[in-house]
Amino acid sequence: MAHPAVSDQWLVVQIEVGKCLADCRDALYLTRQARLALGRNMYRVQRILVVKNAFLTPVDLLPSHPDLHLIHATNEDLAPLFGSDSLSQSPRIFLVDRRGFVVFRYEATVSPASFIRELGRLVVF
Repeated sequence: MAHPAVSDQWLVVQIEVGKCLADCRDALYLTRQARLALGRNMYRVQRILVVKNAFLTPVDLLPSHPDLHLIHATNEDLAPLFGSDSLSQSPRIFLVDRRGFVVFRYEATVSPASFIRELGRLVVF
């Protein structure tokens, strides 16, 4: 029997401080490709883009990322979950397990091969 606080999906959360420029778009591409690389396990991962400024919502990106969920939040909302020091740079990628705990933090410049490998190893659990 599953624990009531356990979800069936891992979360790949990307936090964007400002406008979604090249680094942000590259990180979105990375997370999309990593999810697709999981094959039959791709449904165990949900991608979330957290935008801290509602006026800078990257709506032009949504058609090319149909599985991406967009959330607006403030530093006060995010600090208890991700730590205030992690929110100063953008973009940041967080891997959150099925119980809601942050397992890994990544810079946007993470090696795609290592990100895909780690994600693939973790989501099977």
